[in-house]
Amino acid sequence: AMFERGRAWVDENLFNGEYYVQKLDLKDRSALDPYQKATVSRRIVGANVYDLYWSEEHGEIKYQSGEGCLVDQVLGQWHADLYGLGEILDRAHVRSALRSIYRYNFLRRIEDVANPCRVFGMYDESGTVICAWPKGVPAPAVPVPYAQETMHGFEYAFGSALMEYGWLDEGVEVFRGVRDRYDGKARNPWNEIECGSNYARSMASWAAVLALSGFHFDAHRHAIGFAPKLRDGLAFRSLWSTAEGWGTVEMVDGCFSLTVLGGSARLARIALPSVSAEAAVTLNGRPVDAAASDGAVTFGPIVIGSGDTLRIDASGLAVGALRDVATL
Repeated sequence: AMFERGRAWVDENLFNGEYYVQKLDLKDRSALDPYQKATVSRRIVGANVYDLYWSEEHGEIKYQSGEGCLVDQVLGQWHADLYGLGEILDRAHVRSALRSIYRYNFLRRIEDVANPCRVFGMYDESGTVICAWPKGVPAPAVPVPYAQETMHGFEYAFGSALMEYGWLDEGVEVFRGVRDRYDGKARNPWNEIECGSNYARSMASWAAVLALSGFHFDAHRHAIGFAPKLRDGLAFRSLWSTAEGWGTVEMVDGCFSLTVLGGSARLARIALPSVSAEAAVTLNGRPVDAAASDGAVTFGPIVIGSGDTLRIDASGLAVGALRDVATL
């Protein structure tokens, strides 16, 4: 019940027709009162919320985004999509928000925006800034910190979200913006710096593997699945990894194959796009009793060890067309 009330409130109150915004009157100093009261009650020595967050010069609360377009405004939905938790925000609103971030925050020339913060990109390099205020939208006098920076972890999360919603070219463009900045000429390709060297947030780039492969795994049900986001007629090849094993997967010419390269995988169900009822399943060339229906092949739980290959031949099996494709 809390979830349903919360999601309804967010979509009704924070979506401005294009993207999600912060609901706060920056001119209202009293908005800081509860935080100052909490600071006093907890006896935090030397802390004064008003001194930290109120600008007497501008008569505004500092370090906020206000009506700006934040790069991570739908980060919660990004997580939910990765982990199979379903929709936590209105899908149409999420799509609109992603389009807005691409329109307002992604810069093909970083030098077109003044950046008084840390410099992770410059000149004619491209990147996605933390927060943007479209023309006609008032920007805070002292905005959210790092607003004009291009932080790689945020960029990767945004780019893979675009991929998840079917905008492959745009998602790749966002990723390329980061990787081109770290091409080995201007910067070290193995060290994407944010708040220091080898900053962990860039590991969000791995989300693209999940978004593009449509990989999902349920250890309790011994189930694995793939729904590649590729155009019709193209072959699909990727890596996969679970808690107990890892390997490669390939889908081409009506044939699906999963190979374990390390560890093992205990499987009873493989979900695939457009799989036919006549699917033939083999493990290292030996037949496996299986049934196909509802976009999945099921069989008695089997353990696939290192070096083993599970193969599914199905005339109806094909890499699916892009879903939810729309022009940004």
